[in-house]
Amino acid sequence: MNKWSKGFWADLAERVGAVFVYSLITLLTMDNVLERVNFETLWPIVVLPTVLSLLKGLLANLKDPASGASLLNPPPGPVVTETERGAIDRGLGLLLLVVLVAFILIVLIPAVRV
Repeated sequence: MNKWSKGFWADLAERVGAVFVYSLITLLTMDNVLERVNFETLWPIVVLPTVLSLLKGLLANLKDPASGASLLNPPPGPVVTETERGAIDRGLGLLLLVVLVAFILIVLIPAVRV
């Protein structure tokens, strides 16, 4: 397996992107953050975790290319039947709907009231 394969870069981008988005959500949900956004605020909450996630993924791939951007080797995947796959898809759709409603209630509606 190529150490710096396309799959590795996709895996790393997903992990680093997720950390960036989670950090950004954390920053945006803090009190009065939009009034005082500057580099001193962004650095410890958004930039530092994103950079550390990127470095961890690169170092993990140097250690063991088979694991990709993870420090652990992936376990073998489960065998999923078509019936189970449909149930999983419906469950994921419901979970996405719940997350979207929660986001609207927690973030967007209070932001509009201000």
